[in-house]
Amino acid sequence: MIKSLGLPLLLLALACFVMVTSSCVDNENYTYNYSYELCKLDSAGTVTWVDLPATNPFTNLLQLIDGRLLFIRDSLVIYTPETKSLQHISKIDYPNNLDLSLDGNYCYFPRDGKIIRLHLNLLSQQAVLSPAPGSTDKFSRPTISRDGRYLSALRGYGSNSVASISWIDLLTAEQYDFPGAYQYSFRHAWIEIGGTGIYYISSGNDLKRMGMQGAGDVTIRSGISWSYPSYDNRYLVCLNGEYQPRLVYRDNPSLTWYDTDINAKTRLCRGANMIYYFKDTRLWKMDIDSGQTSQLVSGSVGGKDIYSIIDAAPAWDGSDAYLLVSFRKKVYSKDKYPL
Repeated sequence: MIKSLGLPLLLLALACFVMVTSSCVDNENYTYNYSYELCKLDSAGTVTWVDLPATNPFTNLLQLIDGRLLFIRDSLVIYTPETKSLQHISKIDYPNNLDLSLDGNYCYFPRDGKIIRLHLNLLSQQAVLSPAPGSTDKFSRPTISRDGRYLSALRGYGSNSVASISWIDLLTAEQYDFPGAYQYSFRHAWIEIGGTGIYYISSGNDLKRMGMQGAGDVTIRSGISWSYPSYDNRYLVCLNGEYQPRLVYRDNPSLTWYDTDINAKTRLCRGANMIYYFKDTRLWKMDIDSGQTSQLVSGSVGGKDIYSIIDAAPAWDGSDAYLLVSFRKKVYSKDKYPL
């Protein structure tokens, strides 16, 4: 009886071996192709697919106040979805190292060690912060104050290391450079409305505030890797990077801090107290005033299953957002079932 079962068991084992081997061969004979698409998601959840430029080397985008898109990589490009107009503006020293004025008229970005001001309608450009003649300083990370008057920037000495901070009063053209005593202290900085003080993040991830000339240096909160005020200065929005990164924010009138479990890429609306945040294939929207959060995308958008959300560009009032999404397709290098 045992001998009579030997052949069938052997044949079954061989069949299983062939199935496993065939599966392995299949796995070795395909690659993944990735494609990118752009869509607009409005407040009602309606998705409109928008043509991307024929050549799309852009990985980040911002929505301008008039609905045009600013694509960012190693250069700045303005794209008008309705007309498919593409305008190449300038190279930029560091991707996403820029800021927009609250009135929507200007973009500030680093180029060749200088801080350039770009008029977003006229497309004219001028340097507003430049290294002194013969200096090896390089400016980066420009941040405009909410009232549009003060521009701050990090100043590095020759290499990529950040050394200090400079700021300029755009009304009077007065420029101030912090002395060497503050060397290597700054990672990010911005000036309060009215020029009453400077908020900055130190090299030790402490969020601090001091006077315009450096006096009265106090620590606001430790373990902060990024921070920015809301458009109306009601909230101080921060990313806590001490352990697992998450979003925290302070209600400025009451000085009350609120912690969240948001651990994702965040986009703060520039004309409303709203935050869009996304991770993998999911997108949420948070109303900071009410604390209410709603999920807008989960796995698919506009009836299409997506591989990931590359970037989100909310409107200034938070009413809609453009999404740059990627798709992944398995492509076999030869027929899976050859004759």
